[in-house]
Amino acid sequence: MAKALDTEIKGFINLAKGPVAKSLVNLFLSDQQIKKIAGKYAKNATPVKRAAVLGAVLWAAVFAYQSASKRHTNHNERHSHRGIRAWFE
Repeated sequence: MAKALDTEIKGFINLAKGPVAKSLVNLFLSDQQIKKIAGKYAKNATPVKRAAVLGAVLWAAVFAYQSASKRHTNHNERHSHRGIRAWFE
């Protein structure tokens, strides 16, 4: 049992000190900073009433997902007659 614990401890230390862990910590801290800054701008922002997507399909999918998750309405009836959920079915 002691040998297994020692092995686990050494493995954990290697992971915790490695570049992946450092990158994940930096990613978390950057995300928190962005949320803090965005919150300041959000206070003065006007509500989104209409949105459109031009360009790459990947960006359109990300934008559509974010719009749907924020419950923004898609006003383009020609392309959205089944709604945003149909894209992900």
